[in-house]
Amino acid sequence: MRNWEKGFKKRTSWIASLFVIAFIALIGNLFELQVIRHSYYKKIVEKMTVKKKEIQPHRGTIYDRKQRVLAVELLGGSIFLRPDEVKDANLLMCKLSPALSLKEDDLIKKLLGPNSVVALKRNINYTTFQKVKKIVEDYNISGIELQVERKRVYPNGYLLSHVLGFLDIDQNPLEGCERVFDRYLGGKKGIIESAYDVRGNPIPNLTKVIQNPQDGDNIILTINLDIQRIVEEELDKAYQQLKPQCAIAIVMDPRNGDILALANRPTFDPNEQAKYPNAWKRNRAATDVYEVGSVLKPIIIASALQEGIITPSSRFYCSGKLKVNNRTISCVVHHSGGHGSVNPEKIIEVSCNVGAAQVGLKMGAKRLYETLKKFGFDKPITDEILGAAPGMIPPLKDWDSVRIANVSFGQGVAITPLHLISAFCSLVNGGILYKPRILKAVVQNDGKIRTFKPEVISQPISPEVSNLIRNMMEKVVSGKEGTARNYANIEGIKVGGKTGTAQKVINGVFTDEVVASFVGFLPVSNPRLVILVLIDQPQTNRWGATAAAPVFKQIAKRSLACLGINPQLTQTTLNTLQAVAPQRSHSFEKNQQ
Repeated sequence: MRNWEKGFKKRTSWIASLFVIAFIALIGNLFELQVIRHSYYKKIVEKMTVKKKEIQPHRGTIYDRKQRVLAVELLGGSIFLRPDEVKDANLLMCKLSPALSLKEDDLIKKLLGPNSVVALKRNINYTTFQKVKKIVEDYNISGIELQVERKRVYPNGYLLSHVLGFLDIDQNPLEGCERVFDRYLGGKKGIIESAYDVRGNPIPNLTKVIQNPQDGDNIILTINLDIQRIVEEELDKAYQQLKPQCAIAIVMDPRNGDILALANRPTFDPNEQAKYPNAWKRNRAATDVYEVGSVLKPIIIASALQEGIITPSSRFYCSGKLKVNNRTISCVVHHSGGHGSVNPEKIIEVSCNVGAAQVGLKMGAKRLYETLKKFGFDKPITDEILGAAPGMIPPLKDWDSVRIANVSFGQGVAITPLHLISAFCSLVNGGILYKPRILKAVVQNDGKIRTFKPEVISQPISPEVSNLIRNMMEKVVSGKEGTARNYANIEGIKVGGKTGTAQKVINGVFTDEVVASFVGFLPVSNPRLVILVLIDQPQTNRWGATAAAPVFKQIAKRSLACLGINPQLTQTTLNTLQAVAPQRSHSFEKNQQ
């Protein structure tokens, strides 16, 4: 055999061997890829081509106690811009700028910006969304992405805004009932899995639901929308007339702790909450603490009666001033020489600081301190209102005689308006301190209704003392010297309450500014409503009687009809109405002619 033939065969054998080795290596590699590491590479591919997406559940509806809608989820949408995909910028600006109320300059900035995706409008209503969708389709506008979304709507606007709260732009709950009760309203998200091609387009028939969403439950609040509307209207008038820093009104049912209405001024519209300052969104009724002044006197006297330290016939002498250590306690409003000899009822009726201070000093620091705790002032009074704050009570070791005297007429401790009205409910309902509640029931998806019972915190006073203090507070409105006489009285129904005017401390210094308040209840014999009105820094009518009590009166008068309570009008008033009726009828007939 020739040498070149031997060499050729040798080279051929080497090449064949290399091919065999390469083939075996290839088979081995394929075996590793497709068998041994199949799961690993499958996951990598799935990550690139299969994506999981959350399915948002339907958020529950919020109703008032008569099942009128307060917050509901409706269809809406968002419009996004993909600048790199826009083919005709002029067409886009010409058609979409007016439809979305966008300035062309702003739209140009978004087109020329660095972001690949830009939000043009978020959470627009469904009508506007459909209008934009039609424009995009009719004119074949490129670079626009339309995303159907759900939108939270509050059909009553600013009514009850501080109680309801709101969601952020991504529909996450931020404030109020929306956040506190999100465990009911929010439901559970579902998961959907979709396959996409190399261009990112979904592949038909390769989408499957991994987990179905669970829609949120509906909730029913204790709120009475009719009374809420009355409260908002009357508080608006007071806010405009008195020009205070803020104003607060709360209505509660003393029989169970139900909050029937709650409003703050300034306020906001939860449908457009981003337009308002954060301070306007604060629920001051539950988050802010105030030195409330003389409205605290009935609480102190009730506790002294309960402890047996005083009786209804106990007497105290008011000369107009009382020296306590190096301080002088005085009655801001008094007769020449003071109120004279006063009993507990008179102290409340004429709001005698000197008499109240003597009651407090007789109780002593520890009993007075424990009284404030018994009425729940040392902790948040409810967990159903976001941000509810505890009261500010000084440590017992700091209670000297001056502190005792000051606390007895409402200075030196600070509580929230919600603390105060809850304490008054206890004073007039037989002595039971209920947790203020907003949530009445939850309507589950299966139709079952879960109701919630009133929650008792404590019983600071007995029914007997409650009856005594109710009648004493009636004198504030009906008594000849009552501080709210002619300001809170309602013809045909017995009303009780207490005025308060507290000098305000700002930056640690007493100022000329005041907090004016009135807490009233009706009817006296069997209270159905307790109403608090607090005016912070009124610029006119700077007394609890002249600033807050008239607001209470209007809320109370108008709310009686909502409860089916008809005042028993006097014969004089009935005669007047009968005399006026024919005149009105004659005037009407004349106008019709």
